[in-house]
Amino acid sequence: MTARKLDRVIVTQPALRVYREPLFRRVRELQQSESHRDLLVVHGPADAGRAARRDVVKRPWSIEVPERGFRVGRWRLRFRRIPSAVARDALVVTELAAANLNALWLALRRRPFMLWGHGKNYSEDAHPVAARLERFVARRALGILTYMPSGAEFVTMRYRLDPSRVSAFMNTIDTTELDIAMREVSEVSIRAFADRLGISPDRPTLMFVGGLDADKDVPFLAASIRTIASHSDVQVLVAGRGTDEGLVDKVAQEVEGVVRLGYADARSKAHMAAIATAFLCPGKIGLLAVDALVLGRPILSVRGRRHAPEAEYLTAESLRESEPSVEAFAELALAHAVNRDDRKQVPWPHPDIEYSARRVSAAIDAASRLWLGAE
Repeated sequence: MTARKLDRVIVTQPALRVYREPLFRRVRELQQSESHRDLLVVHGPADAGRAARRDVVKRPWSIEVPERGFRVGRWRLRFRRIPSAVARDALVVTELAAANLNALWLALRRRPFMLWGHGKNYSEDAHPVAARLERFVARRALGILTYMPSGAEFVTMRYRLDPSRVSAFMNTIDTTELDIAMREVSEVSIRAFADRLGISPDRPTLMFVGGLDADKDVPFLAASIRTIASHSDVQVLVAGRGTDEGLVDKVAQEVEGVVRLGYADARSKAHMAAIATAFLCPGKIGLLAVDALVLGRPILSVRGRRHAPEAEYLTAESLRESEPSVEAFAELALAHAVNRDDRKQVPWPHPDIEYSARRVSAAIDAASRLWLGAE
């Protein structure tokens, strides 16, 4: 019998996005230096939404492969064709989602694989068929990584899994550049940033940073920004790209005090936060939660939204909510913007990407030991 071996880790993704690249890069470094395995990110072509965000990157350790999509009712099933030469002697880390046919194929073929994902569906209710498919795949995986502990607890109980095979890696972004950018902010640089945008750094200011697409409920956001800026002296800075950006562009063209930025890098975000007192996010909150904690600026949102798991990092101090109407949200935002006490900027404790990377790498090692020891 040929001895089993695992020389490589393959991570499947819809695309290699800017915010995710540092985590995979660090996990790859850990796997190479400590476990003597390479890591390769395999992804499909960027769809229209991701292309509009302009936040997709390529690296020497990532490859784009053909992706086939199948529409079944409201589901879009997908399968990425991983070259056999790449997949040989590899542990595959793939998404925990019923629509991910790669996971089902790996489970049916009894190939070594792990799952990673939210663990539970934070933004919508799971279909019963989807839940059964996920249970089938989850019970055959060598391990499962979830973004947060609540996801790990949920998937362990729902699918009756061995808790030792399920772990949370505390999903985050690399905040190194943002930390450095904050320390470099000065009165002079704030004035220069404000002059470049044509705004006053002394006026009450609010900001939005993120993708301008369906997840962020851009129609609600645009209507709120129009109300805020039309009836007050408050400035609103809007940074981001997406399929619905035209709605915000229209408000910026028609209402004085609404300023559009494109993609905001660490330096831009640090200077925006030095002027603005809060993030506007009436839609889904995800990794913006980490930016908010680092920058010491609360997120203003509305009650009843179903957020991504990272919203669990927020507390009553860093997340403030209104009733789910444009008028109530605008009222909350205006009250916050004009409160001079809210201009104080004190960062809150936030998750660390080195810790996250080591959690992911350790889970990969544990899954590898299970496979190699099961001859």
